[in-house]
Amino acid sequence: MTEIYSFYIDKAKNNKNSNHIDVNIPYPIIANNKEKLSIKMIDFKYLNNVYNISQELQNNTITLRKERDTYNPTIISQLRLPLNTIFFSNSEPTTNLRTNVELFSINGVKQELTFTNYKLTYFSPTIPSNNASLLINNIFIETNQTNKITNFIAPTSYFILETSVIQDMVITGYSFAVNNSVSANATIKTFIITIEGSNDNITYTTIPKTETTGNDVIFQIYTNIPNFTKETTNAYRDLTNNQSYKYYKVSFTTSTTFDLSSFTLSNLQFRYATYNLVLSTVPTTPLNIQMTIPEGFYKSSTFIKTINDLLVPHYIKATLSPLTNKIQFLNSYVKQNVVALKYEIYIDQSSTAIMLFSNENIKTTYGINKNEITLKNGIIIIANNNINLTNFSKLIITTALNFHNKTHNEIVQGSDNATGIGNILTCIDNDEVPFSYIKYTNHEMLQHKLGNKIISNIRFSFYNERSNEVYLSDAFIHFQIIKSKK
Repeated sequence: MTEIYSFYIDKAKNNKNSNHIDVNIPYPIIANNKEKLSIKMIDFKYLNNVYNISQELQNNTITLRKERDTYNPTIISQLRLPLNTIFFSNSEPTTNLRTNVELFSINGVKQELTFTNYKLTYFSPTIPSNNASLLINNIFIETNQTNKITNFIAPTSYFILETSVIQDMVITGYSFAVNNSVSANATIKTFIITIEGSNDNITYTTIPKTETTGNDVIFQIYTNIPNFTKETTNAYRDLTNNQSYKYYKVSFTTSTTFDLSSFTLSNLQFRYATYNLVLSTVPTTPLNIQMTIPEGFYKSSTFIKTINDLLVPHYIKATLSPLTNKIQFLNSYVKQNVVALKYEIYIDQSSTAIMLFSNENIKTTYGINKNEITLKNGIIIIANNNINLTNFSKLIITTALNFHNKTHNEIVQGSDNATGIGNILTCIDNDEVPFSYIKYTNHEMLQHKLGNKIISNIRFSFYNERSNEVYLSDAFIHFQIIKSKK
């Protein structure tokens, strides 16, 4: 006598968000020693909405490895910044401005000198009315300390030097001098200079002084020395400046509070570095770039367009041969002229790029046999095989039941998340258009003898032909468990 147990299961009922169907049998099916159990798939229907490019298939990424060249900024020489000839005439008196130097003042705020690629702004609360007189006297002559800025009030007075030269400036040293017009000094007085750099004239970074002493102007106690001028030691005091800036702010403070009315700023010098970029002999770590292709159903034209949207910014273009359906890659990167515009490390991508294919699914999609291909500038690379966008051409239905004759399979594991699969109940051709229902009927009425004697639950799992689990959002299964005599 044969007993047939029929099951009609809608996946959405209890397993809508899972990759399998679990069937829990409220009353276990039990076979004695003289009986056997078999399973037969009657029919199966599911919605064909599994994307051919997806994270699940692990074929929706493009990985490039870009070789790179590093250029290090290298100082060529250090020169004096000749502000005295940039803004001022060489003729006497030395305070005369050069022709075409623009003078602009705002009462009680600032006075500006502008000429070609330089602008020098002096901020002070004692600036007179607009263009009334020149307060930025020529205190920039290297050996002359007779010119003075008489309304010098530390710490509320300061300079900003702005450059618009092609190469941003690296100031590496300074010197300054302060004059005391009275003939006596009763206490030690110290003037401290601070130099800051900025590229936006908003956020400034203090540039540290290299040495710990000799950086300030210090007036010791003395008597009967009229118009005494004190300057920093040596020609220039070094700055530890490893960056170029467009703006430099120069301000002064004093170590203690004292009357400043007799003190004037009488000299101010800067040293700057000329520099270039030099190719490093130390290999640079390659840059790995991973780009994601949006998940979806792709035909060849939309696939090529989508990957080009990702590749073209990296100077790589993909085309598809209409005769062979093979993909071709061309690297059109042109090596850039290395120009030292800033004092900073410059990294230039090499003209060679390497495209990585990390799993079998990606290789199949692009028709590439190797784990990587090297894309040299100007050389077309043609894939080994045609592109294959049918990464899901078979739906494999498996079960955890113990088959008496276990099914044998030799199926490629296409990606890292591919797994071993259980006994195969059936394979269904997934060859309909996207978003259509695929129907399977077991016309041959094949059934599989089981080794199980008790069945209380059954799990059905779904895979593609590359051992990747497949998520079916909408499926309906009709199967039977048959109990019969041996």
